[in-house]
Amino acid sequence: MLQLENHCTLHRHGDIIQMYGITKQLGTGAFMLVFRYYEKGDMRMLYDRKENMSYKKVCESLRDISRGISHIHENSLYHHDLHSGNILLDSKLCYIADLGICRPANSISSNKKEIVGVLPYIAPEVLCGGLYTQAADIYSFGMLAWELFARQQPFSNMNHSDILQRDICRGLRPYISKSIPEWLAELITCCWNADSTKRPSAKEIFEAMEEYYQIFDVQGSFDFEIDIPETQDHPSAVYYSRKFAPTVDVPIPFNSTPGQSYQSLKDTGKLGLFYSTTT
Repeated sequence: MLQLENHCTLHRHGDIIQMYGITKQLGTGAFMLVFRYYEKGDMRMLYDRKENMSYKKVCESLRDISRGISHIHENSLYHHDLHSGNILLDSKLCYIADLGICRPANSISSNKKEIVGVLPYIAPEVLCGGLYTQAADIYSFGMLAWELFARQQPFSNMNHSDILQRDICRGLRPYISKSIPEWLAELITCCWNADSTKRPSAKEIFEAMEEYYQIFDVQGSFDFEIDIPETQDHPSAVYYSRKFAPTVDVPIPFNSTPGQSYQSLKDTGKLGLFYSTTT
C-alpha cells in the first residue's frame, strides 16, 4: 500500500497527519489505515467569513503547511494532490493529509494521458501534459495561500470544465486582493508562475513564513477585512479529486502578464517589506 509506505516515511514529522496503525475490516478482509481524528475539520473551516482572522493566524497556517511540504520534498517525494480538503486542523496547527498518490520526485506516471487532482490547484504544466514535479506542489501552495485570504475556494464561480483548464494554461489566476500584504502577494505570484523553474522551493517559503510569523509575534498583528466579493458557487465547480485529460490547445503554459521569479523577488528586497493593507 503506497499510502502506508509514505506515512511510514513521513510519520515523525509534526505537520503530517498522525497515523495510529492498520486494521482489517471484518467480512471483507480489506485493510484500512487508522488516523488521528482532527476535530476542527479541514482548512475550509478556518476561513469562516463570520469570524475575524489575523495576519498572524494566516501566516501561522501557511508556515505549518509549507513546513509539511518541505518535509515531503526533503524525503524526495511530492504530494501530488494538495488542496484545502487535504489540510486538516486541530485547535493549534494545520496538518497535511492524503498521501495516497504521493510519489518519488523522480518517478514517471504510468499513464501520461491522465491527470488526477482538483482542477484549480493543478499546476498549468501538468494540465498541459507535463510531468508532475515538486514545483507543482508549490503552485498548489500558492492557491492555498490565496484561499486563506479570500476565504473562498479558487474559481468557485466558474464551471470546472476543459475551458477553465485551457484558460489556466493561458495564464488565468484568481484576483489578488489589496488586503493581502505586498510581500505575500508577490510570493503567491511567484508560486503561480507558468515557468515552474521560477517558483520558490518549499524550504524558501517556510523560511519566509517563519520570519514573518516571528515579526507578528513580537510586534503584534491585527484582523484584516476581505475586499474580494463573496461569489456564488457554480453548480459545476468540483472540489474533490478526479481524472482529467491533458489540454491539447496549449502545448506550453504561459503567464498572462510577465512572470517574476522568486530569485528576482529576493534580489529586489520585496520579501523584506513589512505588511501593509494600503498598497
